[in-house]
Amino acid sequence: MVFLVAFILEALSTMMDRTTNSPLFEPHILPLSAEQYVWHFVLTIAAIFFAGASFFITYAS
Repeated sequence: MVFLVAFILEALSTMMDRTTNSPLFEPHILPLSAEQYVWHFVLTIAAIFFAGASFFITYAS
């Protein structure tokens, strides 16, 4: 369950990055705003945290 949350968070982070960089997956890359960088960072850190928690719960118990 925790791993699923991590996967969803990372997918959201990646999807947000792709859609803001190139809306139609075109070659040109638009610069990210500061708010988008913060959200990408927060979602990535949350995904890493939940993946670590999933690993700890699975193998340490």
